[in-house]
This record gives sequence, C-alpha cells and structure tokens, in this order.
Amino acid sequence: MNDEARGLVQAALENNRDLRKAVLSIEAARAQYRITRAARLPDVGIYAEGERQRGPADLNPDGQSGVQSSYQVGVGLNAYEIDLFGRVRSLSEAALREYLATEEAARTVQISLIGEVLEAYIAADGALRRGVSGFLCVRLLNPSLNREAAW
Repeated sequence: MNDEARGLVQAALENNRDLRKAVLSIEAARAQYRITRAARLPDVGIYAEGERQRGPADLNPDGQSGVQSSYQVGVGLNAYEIDLFGRVRSLSEAALREYLATEEAARTVQISLIGEVLEAYIAADGALRRGVSGFLCVRLLNPSLNREAAW
C-alpha cells in the first residue's frame, strides 16, 4: 500500500460516523460488563475516624489541661448477593458476550471500511492509468495530432 492509499484509509477511519458509533457501542458494552461483573463482588465499606480534644485546666481536678484522644476504625459488608442459582454469574457472562460481540462488530465495520476505500482507490487509479495509456496510444498512432496540439 502506497502513502496516498494509506492516507485515504487513515482519513476514512478518522472521519467515518459508523465507526465512531461502533466505538461508542464498545465503550457502553464495556461499562455494562464492568457493572455486572462488579455485582458479583461484595460491597465493602471501610471507615476511619480520629478525634483529639484539649480540656481547660479549670475543669480538671489537678489544675492541668488535659488532652483526650479517641480513634475508631471499621469495616463493614454493606451488600452481597449470594448467587445460589447463578443469576448474577449468567448476567455477567451475557454482558461479556455482548461486549465481545460489539467489539467484533466494530472490527468488522473497520475492515469493511478499509476494503471499500482500497477498492475505490484501486478502481480510480486503474481508470486514470487506462485513460493516460489510451491518450498516449492515440497520440502515437496519429502523428498529425502531435503537430496540431500545442502542449
């Protein structure tokens, strides 16, 4: 493939609306797959808290100001669906299949677009070459045209 054909293919890939739609569909399917895959995992929450207070000296029996510190750390299981009947797993697998099918469809659109661009390029290049060849043949076979036409 020469540079001109390569440039045409690149321009077609960058500017084709169907290909852009296919890429957006891939991103949507990928996001849906991630969401359904995440549903298979437990929803865990973690928190940490710290507090430090200084008390006034006049409230303390020994007359000195006191510092009081308290810390809390926790972990909790917010939600988890036990997949006894495989519903969550099958939803995740369906989302994966849809994502992969969407990706293949986009690849098919891309390959088809490249093929169409190259086919049109080859046809145009062939027509141009045939036209130039025909013109040169006429000029060679009819020398009187060479004298009449001013190049």
